[in-house]
This record gives sequence, C-alpha cells and structure tokens, in this order.
Amino acid sequence: MKIAICSDSHDHIENINKFCDDIVTRDVDFLIHLGDFIARWFYDIFSLGIPCHFIRGNNDGEKVGIMRMIFSVDYATVANTVFDFKDIDGKQFFLSHYNDLAKPMAQSGLYDVVCYGHNHLRHEERIGNTLLLNPGAIQWNKESSSYCIYDTESDSVHFIEL
Repeated sequence: MKIAICSDSHDHIENINKFCDDIVTRDVDFLIHLGDFIARWFYDIFSLGIPCHFIRGNNDGEKVGIMRMIFSVDYATVANTVFDFKDIDGKQFFLSHYNDLAKPMAQSGLYDVVCYGHNHLRHEERIGNTLLLNPGAIQWNKESSSYCIYDTESDSVHFIEL
C-alpha cells in the first residue's frame, strides 16, 4: 500500500495545487495529513477521492467548519487531538503534529512508523525497528516544500519536492 504523508499546508494554494496534481500520478492508496491544514485544503483533496486521515495541528483555521467538511465525506477521518494511533495495512502508526511527542514514541519500539510535522523540516531516521518520519511541509519552508510516500510492502520512503 502506498501512503502519502504530508503536513503543514497552511493554505499555500500554489503548493496545494502542485501536491494534488502530483499525487494523482502516483497511485496513492491513502493520505495522512499531520496538521496545520487551514481550510482550502479540503476542497482540493476531497475532489481526488483518496481515503484520508487528519491529525489536528496548532494552526488549523476554523475548527468547526473543518470538522463539518471532514465528516461530509465517508472516506475521511480526523483525530480528536494532535496525535493518534492507526493500524494501516498491518503497520502500527503513531501520528502526531508535534515533534516533541514523536521521538519518545519511536524510542518506545511500540510502532512501525512514527510520523510528525510542525517544524517543517524533512526527516527520516530508524530507531530500532521504528521509522521516524517528518514529510516536511507543503507550505514553503527553510529547505523546500515536500511530502513523502511510504510503501508498506517495502517499508521504504520516497520524498517528493514540490
């Protein structure tokens, strides 16, 4: 299974459009957004029809309206907090917006994949058997704008720059 993982889009329209154009060419089965999505994001991503899960961030815009949008489609779910636990294709995920939660969870050894966003810095590290992963940010950041695709079969990550 191919899982697109992204974070921190912050309504950056140009890069959201690039992301949506790119993701349809990659046969993605599932999408995870790690928070700070604001609102414009949903109109674009929902039009793709890809099952998705959202983690809340510290900058998600008008929360009530966003929750209504997410619950308006049957292939989208959202965490109640800034972290969540998810079993996807037999892999145990810990998902968080915040980097300070991610590393201790990876060190626990309880998860196959630990994902986080918030600091906008792309990162990939193995801690024991756990993959610690930050996809970077859809919004422009200090490095470049990026997201990644995690392949559950090969347990591998491919970063894509926008």
